[in-house]
Amino acid sequence: MCSGNSCQYNIGTTATSYGIDVLASDCTVKANDVSNNGNSGMYVVGDRINITANYVYSNGARGIHADDSGKHNVSINYVYNNTNDGILISNNVESTFNEITSNYIYSNGDIGINLTTSAETVGYQNVSNNWIYNNGDFGIYCFHSGESNIIGNHVIDNSQDASGNDSGIYLLGSDFCNIAANYTMNTVATGQRHGIEIAANCTNCKVTNNYCYNNVRSGVYSNGIGTIISENHFEDNGRYGIELNGTNIHVKHNTYSTNFLGPFLDSGTGTKLPTISVPFVAPLGAATHDVQGILVDGAITNYARTYVSIPDDFTVAISVDIEAYSNTTETHSMNADILFNWCASNEAINNHSKNADDESSVTTNFTAGDLIYWRITANINTILPNDSFMAELRYAPANGDDCETDCAVRSLKIRYI
Repeated sequence: MCSGNSCQYNIGTTATSYGIDVLASDCTVKANDVSNNGNSGMYVVGDRINITANYVYSNGARGIHADDSGKHNVSINYVYNNTNDGILISNNVESTFNEITSNYIYSNGDIGINLTTSAETVGYQNVSNNWIYNNGDFGIYCFHSGESNIIGNHVIDNSQDASGNDSGIYLLGSDFCNIAANYTMNTVATGQRHGIEIAANCTNCKVTNNYCYNNVRSGVYSNGIGTIISENHFEDNGRYGIELNGTNIHVKHNTYSTNFLGPFLDSGTGTKLPTISVPFVAPLGAATHDVQGILVDGAITNYARTYVSIPDDFTVAISVDIEAYSNTTETHSMNADILFNWCASNEAINNHSKNADDESSVTTNFTAGDLIYWRITANINTILPNDSFMAELRYAPANGDDCETDCAVRSLKIRYI
């Protein structure tokens, strides 16, 4: 055991300038004051080291650096004012299964907690219940640290260096990570870019039950594959609550409040959102049935209509889609008139309305028998939980390059977050 020491002012430029240099395994480093050393405060190479209740500050490199080693318990330390990272877990496949819990890591020049290894298969880190604030770069940075748990941390006012472009929690090349119950926020004008950022080459990570408040850009940004973003709260972020640029991302059951550009931006592909889906019906005397749906095909009075009750877990409508089978061939789009009405209890049925006359189908270059659809995204953000919603698709004549309405209308889909 190394305990109760004051390890200060080792100011050399080689490895001997560490405050504490641990080359053995299965030992404890406890209750030391480690400061003002020329290199890192602690440098650890052995495995299964218990590093607890130390003050590690004002060192010339990192506060605590575990290199080519793993299975450490790093807990209840104060790590601050170090030139580079507060805590660095680095190098190869051995740097796994570390517990980094209940530390105060603040005002370090670079990253608060840096999990950086050279092999994509490593990880299994548990980073929990830490306070990480006012560091120069990222609060928590995970590179090649798959299957790690980042849970219950307070990540506040990081990215304080001149660039200001680093996120509170950042994953790169790290698969199957669990980011849960963290609090990411800024209390100053400059700071964390995104509260949580899932960069490229991250697959099947979960982001759940986090509170992302007042970050410079968005609460969560994901460019990953298969990210699940659920049960989080996003408030007062500088861009969006959630911003997507990845693939097959699942978004559900989050809440949003006063994010500057809106709750949600989807620039990804294959995004999975909760969806309400109901069939269309033919109002009496207004349309005829076809095996594929409700015919709307050339008479001005022809239309199809549907009704839906908006569910309790609904937050914000992202799009309203109408699907139909085409009865004609067209290289451009199909024209149609679309009408929405919605209201709450004790309101007039048309208290809110959206008229989209001469609306072009999203689908182009189709033949008879192809499935086509229209998508409405504008002026639907006042739809609320438990509203009664009505939609109609009406016949419209040809308009410009678009052909007249000639289709069998099938279903309405409301995608929401």
